[in-house]
Amino acid sequence: MRRPDKIGYTLLAIAICIGLPAFGYGMWQLERQFNYRAGYESEVRKTVCGMVKPEYLSEGCEVSNQSNKSKPLSTEIVDGQLIISIGTDTLLNGLEIGRPHGLGDITITDRELFLKEFVLELNAESEDGSTLIHRVLDKAVSNALENGAQGVEYDD
Repeated sequence: MRRPDKIGYTLLAIAICIGLPAFGYGMWQLERQFNYRAGYESEVRKTVCGMVKPEYLSEGCEVSNQSNKSKPLSTEIVDGQLIISIGTDTLLNGLEIGRPHGLGDITITDRELFLKEFVLELNAESEDGSTLIHRVLDKAVSNALENGAQGVEYDD
């Protein structure tokens, strides 16, 4: 039969082995959270808000914290107009890091000049007078109809 004092020592040893690391981890997490909130939470929030639409974030973002250059791609109807917008910094960053298909890696050396060239291409008319923007809108309509868009009557 075991003596009660050995059981007590065993339980104490187990509690120390489990409790100290858990306590240490908890203190580390507490210190980390304090440093985050006191140090750079606002910078992280500002960066995330510049990359993600505010409506997709659980806490939202102040739109005034974003410069127009860093706004994400958005498409909306405002005052009877279709508005498609993207900040120029967001666009150029996406072009530089998001080109796995086609041209490969690029580095934009003159941002303003490239943006002018880019807009010229968007507005360049083909033989039938259509532009890349026309083709994007046509494709969006086709996709909406194929996906069962409501508010449309089909002619026979």
